[in-house]
Amino acid sequence: MSFSFNFGASAELPAASREPMREEVSRAPFEELGVQEAQQQTQFVPHTFASGLTMKFAAPQDGAIDHKDATRSDLIPGVYEGGFKLWECAVDLVDFMAREVGGGSSLAGKRVLELGCGVAAPGVFALLQGAHVDFQDYNREVVLHATMPTVLANCTAEQVSRARFFSGDWAEMLKAADRLPKYDVILTAETIYEPQHNATLLALLLALLAPQGAILLAAKTYYFGVGGSLRAFEARVAADPRVATRRVFQHAAGVNREIIQIAFIAK
Repeated sequence: MSFSFNFGASAELPAASREPMREEVSRAPFEELGVQEAQQQTQFVPHTFASGLTMKFAAPQDGAIDHKDATRSDLIPGVYEGGFKLWECAVDLVDFMAREVGGGSSLAGKRVLELGCGVAAPGVFALLQGAHVDFQDYNREVVLHATMPTVLANCTAEQVSRARFFSGDWAEMLKAADRLPKYDVILTAETIYEPQHNATLLALLLALLAPQGAILLAAKTYYFGVGGSLRAFEARVAADPRVATRRVFQHAAGVNREIIQIAFIAK
């Protein structure tokens, strides 16, 4: 399969569950974090991707998230959104870019955003290919204890200098969209599992996408137990006449997983 962005025209990590624990919470404020705030990590878990690339992912100690149930669930809505796990769809996204996007070479010099980054495998891959990458996760603690240490463990000082880090709720980030750049590529994996957040997610994606940019969204076809589905998200995208989607990857064995591309329709 041939793929391009049209610019100018978890095997080793613990299995994760997205069974949520519900509670009323306030939104996390949107803020930029300096890499000097990174929390030192001594434990890293390696993962080798299909391309042969090996990355090391920070394995934060217990207590990184200050919540009584943080050790019992990989999803506590509004508190912890699973950012310490290397999710299957993030692996799919790295493998896809390595295989289909010129080995990642077409990312060089591009401005990239990874939304809901967690341990940030796709964003780190883009950094390694020469992109300028902004990383965002809901949890400040995830960015400090997982995202930043993972970037530092896999990248040179020059590569790290091309990275910025943000934490906070998507609705709060949307309010700040006019202060952020437009991105050539937006990467996001395992972020549509909660249907109630999908309208905000889509609004944020389109607010930050450059006119000739592309979004690569990797997701399970259906999220059992929480209700999110890729078909429902695609229907929401289809209601916006400015954009179009196409499926660029599908894994049909076991739990179905897909990657879709979203882009503005050329005028």
